[in-house]
Amino acid sequence: MKIDHLMWACSDLETGITEIERLSGVKAEYSGSHTGLGTRNALMSLGDDCYLEILAPDPEQSLTDNFGGRLANLNESGLLSWAVSYRGLARLKNELTAKEITTGSIRRTTRVSAKGEPLTWELLFIKNLPGAPFFIDWLDCVHPAQTSPKGCVLRGLKVPTSDRSSYNKVFGDIDGLELAEGDANPTATVQTPRGEIVILPLSERLAVF
Repeated sequence: MKIDHLMWACSDLETGITEIERLSGVKAEYSGSHTGLGTRNALMSLGDDCYLEILAPDPEQSLTDNFGGRLANLNESGLLSWAVSYRGLARLKNELTAKEITTGSIRRTTRVSAKGEPLTWELLFIKNLPGAPFFIDWLDCVHPAQTSPKGCVLRGLKVPTSDRSSYNKVFGDIDGLELAEGDANPTATVQTPRGEIVILPLSERLAVF
């Protein structure tokens, strides 16, 4: 298993892009909207197979009772969650069930990229495991890290959790991952053109999607 991407949340996309550029020296590129979720994003590569997603409300969509609406009410920005790449989520779901780990249903998600290209991927969420990421399978898509602005590399991800035992049962050893005691959002260390930086967590816990 590998870290697929980090989710950095903010209430306004353009402001978020500027904030990350000021911190890292690299300008994330607008990527597209998530229809029905009320969100849109911009991406920045963190290596060959990892990237940073700046996620914000989409003003062209309704923000009533959805994730975009929750983001619109944020008074700050910061890291909210992260994803693990995995090929074959149906198989993984069965394996986790055998380990008595509860998951949601596999969700197929689509959007059109900024270049007009259709993208389709699958998601799997774990229930009742503090600090847990979600799983993503990009299916036949080119990984976004390959097409996003480059210059930064993820050096480490610190994730607080109150259930190390279950965490290790699900994820085992993931390169660059450090577990810590607590119940908070993750913190990332990134090598950038401006040196090594720390991307701080969002203080508020929000349900992802």
